[in-house]
Amino acid sequence: KLESITDIGVLTPVIDPSQTRIAFIVASQSARKNGIYVFDMSSRPILTLQSATTQLTDDTADLFSRANLTWSPDGKQLIATISGTLDSPTSYLLESSGFNSNPRNVTEILASVDSTWKQQKTSKEKAQINSLSSKLRPIVRSSFSIMAWSPDDTKILYKASASAEIPLVIKPRLIGANPTKEIRSIEEGKIYIYDIKEDRNYALDESYFSETYAWLSDSSHLIFVKDKQISAIEYDGLNKTTIYAGPFINGYVFPWPDLSRIVTLTDLGNSQIDPNLYTISLK
Repeated sequence: KLESITDIGVLTPVIDPSQTRIAFIVASQSARKNGIYVFDMSSRPILTLQSATTQLTDDTADLFSRANLTWSPDGKQLIATISGTLDSPTSYLLESSGFNSNPRNVTEILASVDSTWKQQKTSKEKAQINSLSSKLRPIVRSSFSIMAWSPDDTKILYKASASAEIPLVIKPRLIGANPTKEIRSIEEGKIYIYDIKEDRNYALDESYFSETYAWLSDSSHLIFVKDKQISAIEYDGLNKTTIYAGPFINGYVFPWPDLSRIVTLTDLGNSQIDPNLYTISLK
């Protein structure tokens, strides 16, 4: 079942690092209605889905309806970069909590802001790796190209950057663990999920991860786009299920925090109308 979140025309939605808020551009309305918006998927109660949307900027200070958006690692801010036809790009630092009546131009210090954000991201990733078993850390550093940690940090989706053997961390093996066959000899270029709690490693079909993919909030399932369909699998690669096979704009699929639905961008198959955000029920 499709249910609309927006009705004002949406461009280039981007989800924040907490996977709870989606920033997007509106460009087909008036100067006051155009600009940057944030939709909060975790707001309670949602009387109407539209009521969870906050406008951050309009087009009166600059043409924010042409901006490219980047979230800060903590989700509190966004960089909006506007490319002029003749001028060099202009970048603004926006607060994501409400309307920015005087957007802060950070074009001159953009490299410094970028560097700070990269350091924050790197620090978090280092802390995650340092929390692993001492037996596991060297191989993660040398042979894992990490694609995404599960929301609860108990599983790692990764591409093998080098062939290697994952050492046994838990001996003897856990009774009652997942019975799906595991693969501990990893091959360069292949995609796997390592389950930290059970010390088990599963090979996944690489074709599931060539387009858009994301963990669901239960840390047990992932969604992905393949062959113009949105599907889900369990973390061990089994039980593939097609969630949605109707029209949507590739690349724009986001999980809802409470597992009840997913969000996608669609023009409902009519390219003459502006696309909008819709939810697809999972129940």
